[in-house]
Amino acid sequence: MDKKELVERLKTLENRPELESGFASQKDAVRWASEAAPLLQFNGQYYQEFRYRAQRLALKLSADFQISNIERMQAIIHEAITDLEADVPRTEDRATREPLEWPEHVTLAWLWNHVPSGAWASLIGAFVVVFGLGVTVGRSDWYDRVMSPHTSNANTPGMEKGTPLDEPKQRHLTDSQKEQLLNALRPLAASIPNLMVFTEGTPEQMRYAWDFMDVLKRSGIEIIGPLQGVAESPTDKGVMVGVPNPDHPSELNIRFANALRAAGLEVHFTKGASQLPTEPIDFDLLIGR
Repeated sequence: MDKKELVERLKTLENRPELESGFASQKDAVRWASEAAPLLQFNGQYYQEFRYRAQRLALKLSADFQISNIERMQAIIHEAITDLEADVPRTEDRATREPLEWPEHVTLAWLWNHVPSGAWASLIGAFVVVFGLGVTVGRSDWYDRVMSPHTSNANTPGMEKGTPLDEPKQRHLTDSQKEQLLNALRPLAASIPNLMVFTEGTPEQMRYAWDFMDVLKRSGIEIIGPLQGVAESPTDKGVMVGVPNPDHPSELNIRFANALRAAGLEVHFTKGASQLPTEPIDFDLLIGR
């Protein structure tokens, strides 16, 4: 693709009517972002920040935040067009810049104004990777063996030996449950091409969610997650299916919940997001405490 064609395609995306009138659904906004992101690869900073913001479009965040998020994404496209029309060289090819004069005291405000947006996106991405690695290590047998001497409560009255203080019960799907769940989900996979999986963020919930995600993927269902979410009511706990109307779930909502129950799980419906980027799939899986 030559520069002229690239500029025209970016201008088309920058001037999409939905950016003024609003996207019909979260899925449409995510699709718009997925069309624009590859066109920004000529500039690493634009591309990294745009991809980071595109990922946030798929999250259950407030409408005000998402409007601001999309406005910034549109501005990135405009900046990229301006660079292309001015024939600004690629970030990888730019000559060395003038030395940056360091202030006497480095503040967050100074860093925000002088550190490239792509670097912030990379830093946030690194935190996400480290967090994911921590969750993976925390689920391993090696971690359990290493930590068991430090979490034993043999000398604590009323506590069983080897039970960590203030630690919730560790839930896991047994091999038998995984097999039962897999057999129940396979007939539904064609009707559920993708599914969002949420937890309320504790390590135990994350580990439990990974058990479900492994089976869902094996059944042929594409997974988005795990993402952080919060149950609507403090009384909502355990394995939940988030739906638009818990009192009147659809037939597919019920079939999915019954597939989970086939593995001997206690499952109930809770209020989910009104719009999901997985439309027409209007439900999600939430692992609570």
